[in-house]
Amino acid sequence: MPPTIDRSIGNYHDSSNARIRKIAGYTGPAVYNTTGDPITPADLGMSRIELILFSNAVSGTNYLYPVWNPDPATGGGKVKWLVGTTGAEVAQGTNLSTYFARFEAIGI
Repeated sequence: MPPTIDRSIGNYHDSSNARIRKIAGYTGPAVYNTTGDPITPADLGMSRIELILFSNAVSGTNYLYPVWNPDPATGGGKVKWLVGTTGAEVAQGTNLSTYFARFEAIGI
């Protein structure tokens, strides 16, 4: 059985070059808030963020997983940080400033 794919999110195939793609680095916050680390469209030079994909965040030999949580009302969203071995969210107040991840943001 083929996978279920929702083609109504954004423009399924962007042959018009109507989307903006940004590839950059992201350093975690010095004091993590479990409501998430906000990223606004203005932070990326966009009017709306449709998706952000992160690589694993690395600090030495330790890994965490930043995950994008969009807010359709604002066009932005927040980054939640997860522990890879458990999938649990990182604790409130944790210093993540030594963690670095690459990301690709797609928007308009």
